[in-house]
Amino acid sequence: MKLNRILIQISYRSDIWQKVNGLLGIIDGVSETAGLKLQAKIKNKKRWWKEVEELKR
Repeated sequence: MKLNRILIQISYRSDIWQKVNGLLGIIDGVSETAGLKLQAKIKNKKRWWKEVEELKR
């Protein structure tokens, strides 16, 4: 009986860890895409500023 209960606890914990790791993976993926979008926005702003500077001349 005791071994069975321990196995149930272990499987329950590993299930929780799988869910936590899944969430961390999702968060990581979301932050990565957000970072890429932010980099693209920064590049666009720099390009826009270059055009503004050229127009001022």
